[in-house]
Amino acid sequence: MGQRILVVEDHEDIREIVGAMLAYFKFDVVAVETAEEMFERLPDVDPDLIVLDIRLPGMDGCHALSVLRSNGFSKPVFFYSENYDLFAEHIRRCKPDGFFPKSKGPLVLLEGIQQRLGVAAQGLQT
Repeated sequence: MGQRILVVEDHEDIREIVGAMLAYFKFDVVAVETAEEMFERLPDVDPDLIVLDIRLPGMDGCHALSVLRSNGFSKPVFFYSENYDLFAEHIRRCKPDGFFPKSKGPLVLLEGIQQRLGVAAQGLQT
């Protein structure tokens, strides 16, 4: 498999769609429901990039990103979430490496991941 992506998303359907799409494009995908589960699995998963929802049960995505950075995690973290208009200023303060609205669909997220990780977009036709 290819580079490892850790997807943190509490909605099962979105988690499955994003995971299947990334796996189709040869990424090694690990998906979890909460930020707390992300932190539990992080040492073993050792992802090349994290896709993080903002609104999660328990610790939200912005707080999780802050904890990741304070713990020395320097790899890219992308937010994949809704409600950009409602939380735009909050999102900017969190300083993710990228933000992709769910309303734009998962292919936009895929393109961002491929660009950031320098992966060729083999088979992607939009």
